[in-house]
Amino acid sequence: MEVAKFELVSEEEYERAKKEFITANKMSIPFLPYDKLLLPKRGTKKSAGYDFFSPFSDTVDMRTPGPLSKVMIPTMVKIKFYEGCDDYFLAIYIRSSMGMKGIKLSNQVGVIDADYYNNQTNEGNIGVLLENQKHLFERATPFGFGYQIKPGDKICQGVIQKYFTAEEAEATDERTGGFGSSGN
Repeated sequence: MEVAKFELVSEEEYERAKKEFITANKMSIPFLPYDKLLLPKRGTKKSAGYDFFSPFSDTVDMRTPGPLSKVMIPTMVKIKFYEGCDDYFLAIYIRSSMGMKGIKLSNQVGVIDADYYNNQTNEGNIGVLLENQKHLFERATPFGFGYQIKPGDKICQGVIQKYFTAEEAEATDERTGGFGSSGN
């Protein structure tokens, strides 16, 4: 049963997110051209997760410890849930192959609510905060504890899930922003 579709963010949001990434990380990593960005897709016909791909056109080297031990990656992708599918969300998980290499999602699981789509702050651009924790269980190599994200790498996976509510007063607030906008 199809309940949603993935879309690229607009070219304006793409440019805004690129600039924000470069400013926040104090490095000029080139991104793929807008027309070369990839939408998430399942690896096999029975895969639950949709693989998200690196939007970079060059290698990002995550080093730990240090300022690049955590990297917020704008995927340049958003998800639109179809009419009547407001009780679904997209859960973002780390790929098992990355977890085995010491890379995790900093918040463990990302939850993308149906009303995140086209929000005022970032248009629903799904971001993933990756954290390099190789130093916790590996010995340093001559190159330190680096982890490289290469162009086209699968960086996380999203699983569309249904949720249920408990007996309570209905929430009436409307989403107006992006990351963390529904409260602390």
